[in-house]
Amino acid sequence: ETGHAVVPIPGDIFRKLVAARDAAVDGGNLRREGCTRGYLNNCGAHPTYTLPISASLKRATATATGEVLEKWIGDEWGGLVSTSVYGIRRYGNGSTLQAHVDVVATHAVSAILNVGQDVAAAWPLQIKDHAGRDHVVVMAPGEMVLYESASAIHGRVEPLNGTSYDNVFVHFRPARGWERFLHVPSGGVVSDHVEL
Repeated sequence: ETGHAVVPIPGDIFRKLVAARDAAVDGGNLRREGCTRGYLNNCGAHPTYTLPISASLKRATATATGEVLEKWIGDEWGGLVSTSVYGIRRYGNGSTLQAHVDVVATHAVSAILNVGQDVAAAWPLQIKDHAGRDHVVVMAPGEMVLYESASAIHGRVEPLNGTSYDNVFVHFRPARGWERFLHVPSGGVVSDHVEL
């Protein structure tokens, strides 16, 4: 198992996310994100923006994505508990995302939903599988990457060559047997130690 898979975003969710993105852009409702030291290079020349989505769309996105992820991971963990939905995050030209792993307690399995992109070249997600092999994942609008975000080292180490790249991030933890990990300090940049 590689610890990741690319699948379609459920159609109704994708259409609603695109509509929310378009409404935010048309309404000038892009909010510059604060400087995120470590993961993103969004301090200074390469800012990231968030485009708001409603609480009901966040819930619907978590529900639909959770159903897909539960089928992907199996029923060993008693289902999934949604821990966060954020985005739409808009990356701009020159953006990078350092190699990192996510927080074990809340981001055991996750999905990155590609809502849209305006790029001159693909902006791949680099991810290491359980055997330490490198994979390059290219997403098209309407696709999502399912991945074991707390254990699979991932990042976008090549600068974005384009105007925009819009993603939603959906995170879960298993419903059963995960309590032992809730206080494990984890997550963080590993790019100083691992090359993707």
